Amino acid sequence: AITSVLGASFGGARSMTATSGPGFSLMSEALGFASMAEIPAVIVDAQRAGPSTGMPTKMEQSDLSFALSMSHGDTPRMVVAPANVADCYSLMVLAFNMAERYQMPVIFLTDQSLTARVESVDHSAFRPLEIEERIKFGQNGVNGHALSEEEHVFARYAYTASGVSPTTTPGAGAMTYVATGLEHDIYGHPNYEPEDHTAMMEKRFRKLATAAEELPKPQRYGDEDATIGIIGWGSTEGAIQEAVDRARAKGYRVASLHPKILSPLPDRAIREFIRSVQTVIIPECNYSGQLANLLGAKYGLQAIRVNKFGGIPFTAGEILRAIEEVS
Repeated sequence: AITSVLGASFGGARSMTATSGPGFSLMSEALGFASMAEIPAVIVDAQRAGPSTGMPTKMEQSDLSFALSMSHGDTPRMVVAPANVADCYSLMVLAFNMAERYQMPVIFLTDQSLTARVESVDHSAFRPLEIEERIKFGQNGVNGHALSEEEHVFARYAYTASGVSPTTTPGAGAMTYVATGLEHDIYGHPNYEPEDHTAMMEKRFRKLATAAEELPKPQRYGDEDATIGIIGWGSTEGAIQEAVDRARAKGYRVASLHPKILSPLPDRAIREFIRSVQTVIIPECNYSGQLANLLGAKYGLQAIRVNKFGGIPFTAGEILRAIEEVS
């Protein structure tokens, strides 16, 4: 499915596929190709309890580490994790806009609990949203050459400050290029020179740095002077926010942060939140504490891990008990 998506996207279509853990695993090599060839694509992974076939009808948040690192080599990609039903609308539009704007694969990391959920949502959450198009190259020509001269003029992978290069789609009168998984120069020609590979790697990752500055940042929930902070992701948001409300009603000073874009991470927002509290709790529906591992490696955060991995979501009471235990 993913290779069909990439073919459609190369042809100019906004393309996606949806799967769960086992199918997601099989897309690893093609995701690397999309990253190297800079082809937009959206992949929905509705996480379920694993590994292998696991428990197909049970939820888990155990694909985060894989989503962030799948495919060999250093492979830039974006990861979006919706927290509620309204997010599944608005963040899906954002995921497509991200794929088109930054010309790379975007993983939409939901889970079985969220995909099967019935939830009351205010109608205003489904307002029309802006649709972005990929940046297009403006000149005409065929086969990557100008019509009136032999000089190759279409630098599909031109170096830019943002890392994003103008592209084309196949068709009469349009500049064309070869989308290859081989390392290449600015024209798409295979090139194995160390200087070229270094420059292209920096270009591809520069898109992530650009996105980190441009994408929306998570909002703090709860007390500004909190001593206890909770960082969550995905479908745990509702239980976390209810637990924060109940804890505050009991006199605890608590706040939460729920980033919904996990690659690139909202670095400044996370650092400021961590610095503002004395203790951080990270509740996750997985065995190994994958978000806690990520934040520990990146920020040196020694969080209190609350892991649940029986195939069912957190309750607010379970998170409230964790707050009370550290107070």
